[in-house]
Amino acid sequence: MRFPLVLLEACRLGELEEVKKMVVDPCVPDEDGNTLLYYVCQDGHLQLVKWLVNDCKVDPNLPNKKDHTSLHVACWYGQVEILKWLVTDGKADPHRRDATLMHSACWGGNLEIVKWLITECKLDPHSPDKLGDTPFHAACWGGNLEVAKWMVNECKVNPNQCNANGDTPLHLARLNAWPGMIEWLVLECKLDPKLPNKKGETPARFAYLARDGEAFDLLKKLAPQ
Repeated sequence: MRFPLVLLEACRLGELEEVKKMVVDPCVPDEDGNTLLYYVCQDGHLQLVKWLVNDCKVDPNLPNKKDHTSLHVACWYGQVEILKWLVTDGKADPHRRDATLMHSACWGGNLEIVKWLITECKLDPHSPDKLGDTPFHAACWGGNLEVAKWMVNECKVNPNQCNANGDTPLHLARLNAWPGMIEWLVLECKLDPKLPNKKGETPARFAYLARDGEAFDLLKKLAPQ
């Protein structure tokens, strides 16, 4: 089952009365395991979130097939007000799947959310996920330089930490070709562009295989001779 596009558009626009007319059972998820709350959390309409949770009894802790909840969506899309309400009033638990929630916030790049999760919800900025990626890996993968710098300066994360595949944050920054992030990681954090992962792949090799000439040239330029 998929939600009708007209219903999703009404949610996107925050049209509560129209949504009420079209919804049959808001607690029933679609074929991906997403409830309507999952989609509503993308667009910042708190009144819709409150209606679904308070009146319709949609569970904000219900994970979809990828083990993501409405909290993850709020983190990805930078919906600070919705995230805070879900945790403080909507009984959403930020400590369930806490590593992935911290990762989602760092990948989303909203520094206010990252700070709030650490200071108010006591999530660990150093905690790796099941693949060994840390929240810092996620920030670098998402190209969120402000978040990455704050984590190094304030949380004292280790920018050189590798994941289970031996990938450094520089490998992941290269995946999405973030020049500013790449330069900072090499020049300020002293990550080695020639350091291979467990498959023998260096960040420069990643760039070469992806035919990303700009990143490849930058990494060659920055690599120590």
